[in-house]
Amino acid sequence: GYFKDTDTETIPAKNREQIPGGAIATKNMLLYPLQRDYYMGFCGYVWNKLYSADTVRANRLRFDEKIKYGMDILFYYTLVLSGKCTGVYTDKPLYHYLQRDAAISKSKELSVKADILIVYKKVEELLNENGYSSISYWARGFYCHHASVIAEIVRKEIKSHLDDYAETNKEFPEKFERMREVLNGWA
Repeated sequence: GYFKDTDTETIPAKNREQIPGGAIATKNMLLYPLQRDYYMGFCGYVWNKLYSADTVRANRLRFDEKIKYGMDILFYYTLVLSGKCTGVYTDKPLYHYLQRDAAISKSKELSVKADILIVYKKVEELLNENGYSSISYWARGFYCHHASVIAEIVRKEIKSHLDDYAETNKEFPEKFERMREVLNGWA
């Protein structure tokens, strides 16, 4: 477990569902982070877990430096799927996770937000490649969630420049009509 800290409060992360004591089955180690709304205290983050350095070294695991947002999730799934990882959970909060307004997870930069889509596609592939295709739809669900965050950002951008788009496409009404249909689809 962990505490979620903001500038104004400290709240222990609580699970909606209880995680049984003892060793956690690999399938559940893969599933709990994807069921974050049920297991908020577990999540797929790296920082709220302890790892064997020998396991990380033996599997030559590294963060993907090309990914700015979500690289810890990908690292976690690669580690668990290495087959050399046993999880045990405690709901006792042992860590303070400071949620800053300037955190990368709060970024509105599309290049940053696009990284998380890459991560969840790779998580889906890892699950499928390693015999866990029965739960890969949870990764696709997270993909859709993050895609919807991007869609909200893009929709606001389009709406703020729609007059310019109309002006530059006076001779191409079909382009403007397409844009109108896209925006109406988000109504």
